[in-house]
Amino acid sequence: MNFVFSIFTLPVLLLMSAYVFAEEGAPHHDFPVAVAGFHDVMAPLWHAESGAQRNQKICKQYPTLMIRLNKIRSAEVPQNVDATQWRHAVENLYKVLSPIETICVENRTPEYALANVHYGFHELVKLIGHEH
Repeated sequence: MNFVFSIFTLPVLLLMSAYVFAEEGAPHHDFPVAVAGFHDVMAPLWHAESGAQRNQKICKQYPTLMIRLNKIRSAEVPQNVDATQWRHAVENLYKVLSPIETICVENRTPEYALANVHYGFHELVKLIGHEH
């Protein structure tokens, strides 16, 4: 019985671990480079457990988020996207990200403001065909 169980279980476990590795190691989106750069900083903050540690990380990463957002602002508008809508969505993202600096300086809780950044980001990427 153990031998039969092992013969069937081992391949299943190997396939499952390969799947998990592929999921963790591969990018989940095919965003333009500047957009992917912003996402790479924002996503771990968004998915972190709520609390003091997350708030500290948000404040620490705020300057990087701004740098990445400025790269989106200065990048070319993606193909097949209305330039006016794109610029409007980028500026909206800037408007919801900017207050985090003051929130952090005042030792308040930035994770609530990060929700606006998250939703603003998804409004931006909807324009390039990525629905949440």
